[in-house]
Amino acid sequence: MTHAKQFFCKMTWGIALLAMVLLLVRCTGDRATLADGVWRATLQRADGHPVVFNFEVTDSAGKKVIYVFNSKDRMRVDSILFSEDSVFIQMPFFDSHFAAKIEKDGSLGGVWTKDYGNRVEQMHFH
Repeated sequence: MTHAKQFFCKMTWGIALLAMVLLLVRCTGDRATLADGVWRATLQRADGHPVVFNFEVTDSAGKKVIYVFNSKDRMRVDSILFSEDSVFIQMPFFDSHFAAKIEKDGSLGGVWTKDYGNRVEQMHFH
């Protein structure tokens, strides 16, 4: 076999192996998910008063998307990462993000983090 054919054969096997690994990672890495529908969220302020808001989880082109309700406005959030039993949501506004565990009953529990530039604030989230 010529060097070119050997190289082509090795490249083909390498690409096939890489494709299988990526497929396995894709199938096993994203185990957690959020149920579609309208959710009620609560942030617990330091003074004990809750901040309550609603959001909707839906699918868009095979990916989860969240719409946060603010009066009649619906703010789209599409930077959502799932890892095992957790979800990480980067808000495209408010310079903030959520890190939460998806509980066995499907509910979320975690922390909302807001970066003010000169300080960082965190609130428990459920």
